[in-house]
Amino acid sequence: AAGRSELCEKLCGSLRESGRTCQHLNHPALLKAEVAAETEAGLEIASLTGQGKIVPAALSARVIKSSVLASPLGVCILDGYPPSEAALKTMADEIGHAPRLALLIDLPEDAAKAKLIAAGHDEESAQQRCMLFKAQSKGLIDELERRSILHKVDGTKPLAEQLGAARALLDSVTRGTVSGGSSSSAAAESSNALGERVVLVMGAPGAGKATQCAKLAAKYGCAHLQLEQLMRS
Repeated sequence: AAGRSELCEKLCGSLRESGRTCQHLNHPALLKAEVAAETEAGLEIASLTGQGKIVPAALSARVIKSSVLASPLGVCILDGYPPSEAALKTMADEIGHAPRLALLIDLPEDAAKAKLIAAGHDEESAQQRCMLFKAQSKGLIDELERRSILHKVDGTKPLAEQLGAARALLDSVTRGTVSGGSSSSAAAESSNALGERVVLVMGAPGAGKATQCAKLAAKYGCAHLQLEQLMRS
């Protein structure tokens, strides 16, 4: 009940208004879209949910990966995932990429319960949901703090103030200045232009560049751009 999706949508809108590319990936919406499109993943999701089962982290990660790869270069804001430390590891293994910034909308439990009750939950249901979130997210929050990428946004503040804080944090990450870091203007421009998604592979003739690149592309689902092939094309 912290208003996560609304903040994500506002944050994406703010970035687009300033001329930047942003994609808001809402985890539940991604799963529903797969089911509606009757993809292989969607059929598996429909079968699991129809049996009252939870969608496995590996399956969610595959859906997220395909959405990230289909997104234009820029910022991807992943909303509602991962829910746990284990899911974070599964996502990193599947996508081959770790997040650079994690935002936690910090809302006191009493305020969260009040919002849930206002949304139609009874008091017992609201209490159970808050307890589940606390238990499930503790390991995740600890791990994100250990990586020094977790930043809190005060969930009791008006949405405009939350947006300002979130935007400032995201801008500082793309400029490489969060947690006391710094970068040159050239590095910042490179980061904005390429989204830090380009890996250069070099080596002497016969070193096996093409072989290793092909293996990396197959493993991580990335594009393999080979200069000679591009020229021939």
